[in-house]
Amino acid sequence: MLYEHYLNWIEGEEDPKNIMAKYEFVRWQKEKIINNAEHNQEFIKQVYNNTIPTEGKKVFDQICTPDYQLFFGSELEIGKKYHILTEILENGLLSGIDSYSDWYFTIDNYDAFNYGFKGIATGKNDNKIPYNFRFKDDELFIIKEMKPKFEIGQKINATWASGRITSHIITGIKLTDRGFWYIWDSKTEQTGLHECHISKI
Repeated sequence: MLYEHYLNWIEGEEDPKNIMAKYEFVRWQKEKIINNAEHNQEFIKQVYNNTIPTEGKKVFDQICTPDYQLFFGSELEIGKKYHILTEILENGLLSGIDSYSDWYFTIDNYDAFNYGFKGIATGKNDNKIPYNFRFKDDELFIIKEMKPKFEIGQKINATWASGRITSHIITGIKLTDRGFWYIWDSKTEQTGLHECHISKI
């Protein structure tokens, strides 16, 4: 059930009381799925309670680390980039763990007509053709937000295609379809490299 549908339903009651705020409704929906799960209940509960071990937990051929969270599609945010480990179905089964995990998803806009966020998916290893996607508000995922490894003002080494290594101070960070682009020593955004070519000094 979507939050909008819940509001319509509760307002149709003769004496509506204790109307849940959206965050309360989302929490209630997650706990309902966990409590009713016939499969993987303990694992899903660990993700929800943020009790995954520091070293991570193996799920099929993937590793779930503590920075993964339980997110409905409605909780995603425009402009952010995510990695999805798997979708959680209502019975607790894991779906798409062999396909979602190969991609990063960047949220571009919200499709109000279809109740879902839209964006572009790019391969983790830059070896796949990007494609358009849409996640529905009521789909539940084990997901983490991708954040830059380095900060503005930090000194780093950049490794160029020729093998040459140069040192710079980061002056800007931009999220692109291929990941985070680090800018330095110039007001021109083209002066920089993607994160895979950057290392800490």
